[in-house]
Amino acid sequence: MPHNCCVKYCKNNTQKGYRLFRIPSSAERHQTWLQLLNQPQLHKEARICECHFSEDQFESKRLDGKKLLKPFAIPDLLSSIDVENTRKSVENDVPMSSTYSEITEMQTAQSTERSENDMSLESTQETSNSSINNSIEKDALGNESNEDELNDQLETLLENSEDVLNSLKQTIKSLSRKCRRYEKKLQHRENTILESIFNEDQLQFLETDKRKGTKWSDDTITKGLKLYLACGTEGYTELLRQKLPYPSIRTLQHRIRNLKFIPDGTSVRE
Repeated sequence: MPHNCCVKYCKNNTQKGYRLFRIPSSAERHQTWLQLLNQPQLHKEARICECHFSEDQFESKRLDGKKLLKPFAIPDLLSSIDVENTRKSVENDVPMSSTYSEITEMQTAQSTERSENDMSLESTQETSNSSINNSIEKDALGNESNEDELNDQLETLLENSEDVLNSLKQTIKSLSRKCRRYEKKLQHRENTILESIFNEDQLQFLETDKRKGTKWSDDTITKGLKLYLACGTEGYTELLRQKLPYPSIRTLQHRIRNLKFIPDGTSVRE
């Protein structure tokens, strides 16, 4: 489900690719953001998109390249938006001959419908940043809302950590899939090489490593006999000691009962 920006007239949401940030939970910063938003209250899940923050409100030079807010960041691009919307509304509703006090009263009446802000919008635009910076400095020095500010910092760090964690999880999944593909390729290549050298019964022996009870094929018996004649008893015995998949000497003799081997020669006789 996409999250939408809570700023009036803003249509940005996460589905469009915008990054959204939660309203702070600390009382003082929460009220500051509400003041900038010109809203009396907001849902606890309300969020503001990245377009309402200037570049100096974001952390810079992050190794992961993510765009994350600083712990004490504020949406400092809201005041100018509210002033412009209010000016347009006043120009449409108030005659040119109206006095400044009448315009101010109408601005206050319109603003009261949307928030409890009793200051003029132009004054808010000029003084909000300095007053907010002063309150942040007081919090950093350890005023009564310091605990709430720390909670806000922890929430921000937690969100950032969750983003990093999700990114790492995706990386792990991608690497795991690659590893499985490589393992399959290696296994296939290994099987292809082994199949070009050994018969099926020899491959089964390699899997079980149990010579006793193995049913050797005629082709494997023939290969074993050739090695026996070429290597002699000691040489063939060493091959078996190295776990190569060939029948034992007794098995070879059993399969050719009527033949007598001459280990050091090149022929057999009855």
